[in-house]
Amino acid sequence: RCCTCVSLCLSLCVRMQLYTQDDEKTPLLSHLQSVQHRDADVDDLTEGSGEEEEEQKTSFGETLVNFLKGCIASGFLSLPFAFAKAGWLIGVIGVPLITAISTLCIDELVRVKNKICKEHRLKSLSYEDLAGIVLGKYGSIAVNTTIVVTQMGFCCVYALFIAQHLHQLLSALTQLEYLAIIFPVFVLISWIRSLKTLAPTSMLANMFILFAYVVVMERCIAYLAEHRREDENSKIVAIGSIATIPIFFGNTVYSVEIVGVVLPMENKMAQPRRFRGVLLIGMSIVVLIYTSFGLIGYLAYGDTVADSISESLPSSPLYAVLKVLLCLALLQSYAIQFYPPIEIIEAGLKPWMKEKISEGKHYAVCNIVRALLVLVSVGLAAAIPHLGLFISLVGSLGSGALALVFPPLIHLKAMGSELSPARRATDILLIVFGVVGSAAGTYVALKDIISAMS
Repeated sequence: RCCTCVSLCLSLCVRMQLYTQDDEKTPLLSHLQSVQHRDADVDDLTEGSGEEEEEQKTSFGETLVNFLKGCIASGFLSLPFAFAKAGWLIGVIGVPLITAISTLCIDELVRVKNKICKEHRLKSLSYEDLAGIVLGKYGSIAVNTTIVVTQMGFCCVYALFIAQHLHQLLSALTQLEYLAIIFPVFVLISWIRSLKTLAPTSMLANMFILFAYVVVMERCIAYLAEHRREDENSKIVAIGSIATIPIFFGNTVYSVEIVGVVLPMENKMAQPRRFRGVLLIGMSIVVLIYTSFGLIGYLAYGDTVADSISESLPSSPLYAVLKVLLCLALLQSYAIQFYPPIEIIEAGLKPWMKEKISEGKHYAVCNIVRALLVLVSVGLAAAIPHLGLFISLVGSLGSGALALVFPPLIHLKAMGSELSPARRATDILLIVFGVVGSAAGTYVALKDIISAMS
């Protein structure tokens, strides 16, 4: 399977090099014109508002804080489980390696974005816009589809996480019943149109996650200091089975993937040229936090660690409060992660609604669509009640493509004639790594999910 994936990747990269600008001229110009018209509309709206553009820009420090807030989310709670699948040595090497590759891919994406903005005098570009300009119509569709799949996957994970922790706290109801209870709450949250409404709760959610990190680390370090673990029969290995290492890949990519919000952050910087410093410092901090957390959590609980290490914590008032706070944080995060896919889907539905449905009913139809998407996310969470495997599936199927495949593909196509043979080979190797890792992670996650359910 790996050989087949490699050959497909190489043939794809060769074909990308053989395409000429004339082959993609029409969709490229069409996408550029739409972006330019959008920028012009924004200029018209902001003209005469009296607000200086620089006042809305972020400093180096503010961007770094936003970057870390975007990176360090609840995904780190599954890293000890990922280490258990790979072994502590593979984990200690793998997390920095995957993070470094992701950093390189982000840097390439930002370089291409800056080049195109400079050439065509564009103020900013989103990820999907960049894919549309460089790869054409189908590139934009591929990125948009992957964003929808990935973000909806995050929502499924959050729903499953909340239901599992509520069931652990109050076992009077089943996990499925808790999913049914939180479903209407998710529907109401999904009907929120503006992220500004959620802004006051964002800081609280970040504080809850930071609190969870500190408490869990303190618990694990205390166990290690006392030279004991909860289950003395649990095992710790340096190198795990090759059959389960793809699960580690999916969980790690899920945790470090932030490429979707990188371009908006760079666009808002007062000094965009300093973004590389934000990227390097931010990712270095992420590597230290994630590697240490995954390693210490695994050493404390061994291969008996739960899918989310918060489920391995003993029963006590402190840990009960921690789990409640995590549920509240992910309730807020659900709304944030739901926003990008629903924007893409509603944008695609607009032409159909204008033709088939009266304007007065558009709002109600959009609410129905949002409720149906929530039902899909909760339904998938009910169908796949294995958090660690679900996280690996989402990381491999969606995050891997967004973070490791599309960026070097876009870089190779946009900068192909300017790249040295070594740099071109690097891009091809990155694409191969991303495709093989994502394919292997998806296959193993699906196989293990089917096996666990049967």
